[in-house]
Amino acid sequence: MSRSRHIDKAQVEHVAKLARIKLEPEDLEVFTEQFQQILDYFAAINEAETDDIEPASHLAIRPEMLREDTPGDGLPQDQALQNASSVKDGYIKSPRIM
Repeated sequence: MSRSRHIDKAQVEHVAKLARIKLEPEDLEVFTEQFQQILDYFAAINEAETDDIEPASHLAIRPEMLREDTPGDGLPQDQALQNASSVKDGYIKSPRIM
C-alpha cells in the first residue's frame, strides 16, 4: 500500500476542535494513526487502474432499499440546543453571512 501525505497530531487536534470533540492525550495518538491509515487506503485506491472503466453517471436506487418515511418524535429543545456554541431566545445563533 502506498503512503499518502503525513498526518500529524496538530492536524488531528485541529479536526477534533472543528468537530467540538475533546481528545485525551492517549486518544490523540490513536486517532492520528487511524487518520493516517484512512489516508493510506485512499492513496491505494487512487492507484487503481480505471482507464477502461466508464464513469457512473448516477447511482441506481432500488425500491427495496427504501423504507417508509414515517414521522417520529423530535428532540426536546434543551437536548437539541445543548451542543450549540451560541443560543439566543431558544434558537441556535449562527454568524451573520450577509
